[in-house]
Amino acid sequence: MLRFLIGLVAGAVAVWTWREEIQKFMDDKGREGIRRAQSAAGDVINKVTELRKDRP
Repeated sequence: MLRFLIGLVAGAVAVWTWREEIQKFMDDKGREGIRRAQSAAGDVINKVTELRKDRP
């Protein structure tokens, strides 16, 4: 139980100390994920458009 409390306090201090770096990292990862999802959606739309062109 004591280890848990020490870990909890150490984690809270680390987050408070590096909060700006953590926020920047999370924002960058979020933007990267959004770009990947948009790219994948664009690929699907292009594929569907190509398949529909082939239909008589």
